[in-house]
Amino acid sequence: MADCPGIYKLSEMKDGLLARIRIPGGILSSKQARVLSYAAKTYGNGTIDLTNRANIQLRGIKPEATDELAQTLLTEKLISQSIEHDRLRNITMDPLAGLCDELIDCTELVKSLDEALTTLENPELYSPKMAFVFDGGGQTNISATPHDFAFLAVKNEDTNYEPKFQLSLAGTLTSYYLDPETIIDEILNILDRLKPYNGFSNQSEIAEDQTKNIRIKNLISQLGAEQLLAIIAPNKNADLVEQKKNKLLNHPKNLSEQIDKTKSAINLISPTGRLKFFQLEGLAELVDSYGCGELRLTTWQGILLPSIKEDHIADIWEKAEAMAQLTQQNEQNLQIISCSGSEGCIYGGFETKLTALNLRDELSELAMPNPVSIHLSACEKGCATRNKTHYLIMQKRGSDKISLYTNAGPNTEKPGKSIEKEQLITEIKKLI
Repeated sequence: MADCPGIYKLSEMKDGLLARIRIPGGILSSKQARVLSYAAKTYGNGTIDLTNRANIQLRGIKPEATDELAQTLLTEKLISQSIEHDRLRNITMDPLAGLCDELIDCTELVKSLDEALTTLENPELYSPKMAFVFDGGGQTNISATPHDFAFLAVKNEDTNYEPKFQLSLAGTLTSYYLDPETIIDEILNILDRLKPYNGFSNQSEIAEDQTKNIRIKNLISQLGAEQLLAIIAPNKNADLVEQKKNKLLNHPKNLSEQIDKTKSAINLISPTGRLKFFQLEGLAELVDSYGCGELRLTTWQGILLPSIKEDHIADIWEKAEAMAQLTQQNEQNLQIISCSGSEGCIYGGFETKLTALNLRDELSELAMPNPVSIHLSACEKGCATRNKTHYLIMQKRGSDKISLYTNAGPNTEKPGKSIEKEQLITEIKKLI
């Protein structure tokens, strides 16, 4: 099994054991949020990290508390009873799904796939990093998120102008279209067709990413995209689709008007991608008092509060901003993403969280007519995001220097500009 943390397989970090709880679709009820808050406070150090797959990580877990932690999360169906099945529940969707204009509402499909994966035969054959993305055709272009399988809702001549899902394989778009009514069964059929290909190794240079379990990018590397598509979609006459340019992930505005015009979704940003247990509990109180009893995690390490009435918006902003680190950061066109850094990770080269807070404080008063995204990565693994950002600040493993890159992701091969840590903020200010 690949080294990928879950709830039954915790990772040793500098600040203790780390547990990852997969949240399919990023949807949490207020009750589930309270259970996670309680778990972070009771079994860990009270710190909660938001991940780039809209999942939750609890930090500083005490070794003697792991069994009780798992049982607590089982009570609210936050995890599966099966170790092998729980690690496959990597399902991402647009946090605005079912709320704003789109072609297909994916919320029920995410729930159905989650249920189907927990009964999948031979789950040990598949990589715990295998990721599914549902994109209903909304404003965020969530299918730009790194994935094994992405299902993008389209309506065009190829679909007889009926909404269908177009399949993307590890970022390679295909002309294979799936009907919404049968897509879950077809996904299970696809996974079954891939079983004979278990054992293809990943050629990644980063050791902990290596896996012999089934993963799409490995199969493309070994078989080629065309042959893989022929295996996945036999007798479908499907082809690869030439893409003119890469689609970029769009973070929604700080306030998104819903289909129900009397309500809006509020996009809260944490510049460190980190919450304390009392903040999550506070958000649960907000969605119970002002929303629909539900909150949604986002792939840009934020929290979306849906179904807020107009006369409650000001109160929400005031109370959310009173909880440190939760801001309407997008209003200033500033987006900061950071991994756990040297504070929590054995591979971390510098303190990304503290640097992120300092950057926010220094840059928040600058005039920014256009969006600016900044990614702080303490190594080239890119745990916070694999996507390109306007500015990437990264310290590679084995190096004692920080480098600044423009329009790059953590897997970039182009050289960066070496800078001193104390000059970092000054350099960013010059560029902005």
